[in-house]
Amino acid sequence: MSARRLFYVLSAIAIFHLTGCATYGNGVQQALTAVDQGDYTAAATQIESTLSADGKDRLLYNLELGVIRHLEGNYAESNRLLEDAARITEALKERQLRDTLMVMMSNPRNADYAGNTHEEMMIYYYKALNYLAIAGTLPYGNARQDAVEGARIESRRLLLRLQALRNNEGSYNQYKDKEERTFSKVMDVFSVLVGNLVDTEDLTYRDDALAHYLTGVSFEMNREFDNARISYLKAAESYESGYAEQFQLGNGMAAQAWMDAARMMQRTGFTDAEIQTATAGKLSAAQRSELNDLEGKGQVLVIEHKGRVPEKKELNLQLSINPNLRALELQPYFFEYSQEEINWFYLLYADKMFYGLVADYLNATRNFRVDFFTKTIFLGPLYDTAESMGLTNAVGNSLRVAVPYYARPVEYGQSQLSVGQQSWSLDPAASPQLMAIQEQMKNAGPEIRAALSRAADRKSVV
Repeated sequence: MSARRLFYVLSAIAIFHLTGCATYGNGVQQALTAVDQGDYTAAATQIESTLSADGKDRLLYNLELGVIRHLEGNYAESNRLLEDAARITEALKERQLRDTLMVMMSNPRNADYAGNTHEEMMIYYYKALNYLAIAGTLPYGNARQDAVEGARIESRRLLLRLQALRNNEGSYNQYKDKEERTFSKVMDVFSVLVGNLVDTEDLTYRDDALAHYLTGVSFEMNREFDNARISYLKAAESYESGYAEQFQLGNGMAAQAWMDAARMMQRTGFTDAEIQTATAGKLSAAQRSELNDLEGKGQVLVIEHKGRVPEKKELNLQLSINPNLRALELQPYFFEYSQEEINWFYLLYADKMFYGLVADYLNATRNFRVDFFTKTIFLGPLYDTAESMGLTNAVGNSLRVAVPYYARPVEYGQSQLSVGQQSWSLDPAASPQLMAIQEQMKNAGPEIRAALSRAADRKSVV
């Protein structure tokens, strides 16, 4: 047994998006409670009665139920549901590219739920795990080989989706009619509403090191050792180049991936000197010793899914016009915010830079107070545009909008695996909860602009 080939998917979502759908109410919470208690039959029943298999929440239905079936060990049924989810995702994304403006101008809750990037990736992740689990139940032969091949295919699909998602962002300006052009002007007014603390480029989901690693596992199980070596190297490089830092995973998985790449080099005939050169500075003394003592030993891979993505909630904001400053002012809705809402607002929206300080000073001069939890947007020449469109009248003293945000993530702590008198610390391999939070932060600017534009557009902007 390898003492290092152990990892856990830190805070991997037990179910995909249930906590993000406040409109489902008690049914969602009951399903979550059942999952937490390990009662997957009750959880599945609750999902089937709460979500619609063919309505606007059909993607969620298949995602949630697919993962629940995975948790209860019904891997074939899980794959069927997740494949349906993959097809629904593709169809919805094609529709979104055509109807971007229409979706933005309507209430997003009335649209089909199309999923977030990390959720789409988890479809193929769980499908690969299902095939690996099926392979583990079968004797050596064609059926087992087919299951291993299925895992490899799903891992490749995952990597292809990552590349496609980076290259296929929909264009806002492609489909405009007269009404949309008016809405576009409103969006222009709100386009200056961006946070000034968070660099969203640093939050971009650029790669998935765990996907590379699982691809290596599937290749190794298929005895394609050179392909496994390449995948393990890609995993190691991804973890090292930024993936581990972005999702706060530590260095363990990078070291493990280098170790596995070295093992595959041994299996494919590389000399000790070549392995030493390729992994210089990457392996510890203990790993090099282990590498020299692998003859006749197997590898045990342990994956723990730990916790789930925190609940997605709604933050109510108030927009008002400040004619003295010729500016818009945005702040959390009076008397309704919690500390975590204030934290989210301050991080993504509140004034923190030079122009914010100027606005605070000017407001304090007139009102004898400083408000640190306000976003002031100096419109400059756009103020005249806003007036001519009737936007200032529409906003007036108060325009209420709601935007999504995530509750504080749960700290789950370190995991240990014990066998007899021996124990090992498991290495964090991925963090879907941080993926979800970072993706929401990255989308915060466009979402608040769209929300404000919809609200103002409904109040008779012409």
